[in-house]
Amino acid sequence: MESKTPIFKVAKDVRAVLGTENAFLLNANKGTCFVLNTFGSRIWELLEQGKPIDVLSEDILGTYSDVSSQTVKADLESFIGVLLKKELIVPLEE
Repeated sequence: MESKTPIFKVAKDVRAVLGTENAFLLNANKGTCFVLNTFGSRIWELLEQGKPIDVLSEDILGTYSDVSSQTVKADLESFIGVLLKKELIVPLEE
């Protein structure tokens, strides 16, 4: 059964350089830069792969087993909201 959770894609003018502990994002259209920490870098990597939100949440829960699923969900929704507001990602149109 396929996931019905939201899927996002990287906006067309955004370029990313992933490091071992962080990522550097550039929105070439707007001329803005962003630096992501380890958590944000992992989420970005999964977004680039077209993974749905539930897979992102499962990945984070698997990595940070001492964090509750409610905390992961809230933090993930907040982070996705920031990425959308900054026009770094867009919803994937089906």
